[in-house]
Amino acid sequence: AVAIATSTYDTATVGTDKTITVTYSISGAAVANYNAPSNYVVATGVITLIAPTINTAPTIATPNMTYGDALSSKSWNNSPAASVAGTFAWTAPATVPTVATETAEWTFTPTDSTNYSAVTGNIAITVAKRTLTVENPTLTTTKSYDTTTSAAATVGAITNKVGSDDIAVAIATSTYDTATVGTDKTITVTYSISGAAAANYNAPSNYVVATGAITQVAPSITTA
Repeated sequence: AVAIATSTYDTATVGTDKTITVTYSISGAAVANYNAPSNYVVATGVITLIAPTINTAPTIATPNMTYGDALSSKSWNNSPAASVAGTFAWTAPATVPTVATETAEWTFTPTDSTNYSAVTGNIAITVAKRTLTVENPTLTTTKSYDTTTSAAATVGAITNKVGSDDIAVAIATSTYDTATVGTDKTITVTYSISGAAAANYNAPSNYVVATGAITQVAPSITTA
């Protein structure tokens, strides 16, 4: 009887065109009359990478992010682990996600990258709007009584937009608390935003001062 004694690759590492050698053994009452068959050898063997098992996938805290934060600003809030040594990292750490609930990809890179393949996975992230900030408006805090609450104001420059985003801030309203004559009056400036990136932002917080003044106005004498 003939049996396979050994069947082995030349090395245990990943690769193609590897040599596989099969050797034989024989047994039986007539074994003394025979030699075992010659080895069988091929050079077409392949050992492929194996994907490690992810035992604990990475997670991040909730709420996740504010628009403008790159993925690299977020670290894991657990201790991710795999079946072999390696590192977990964001696949594209410089990515700045837009406002939405979406997925961001991580990659596990094994230390032994010769024999193990990288593994990817996804984390659901929620990106909140970024609240714009602007320099203080140019505000005229004193005017003559004119029956209205309007206050003259010019918007200040944006100080925290992301990159070259198409976003603009305008003054929506600029008003005294009342139209009557007086000092130490409250003036409130509110803002509106526009532009292609507006969905990723909140308008700046209101600008409020309590130093407004409306002065008396002398009536016109049309007939003396």
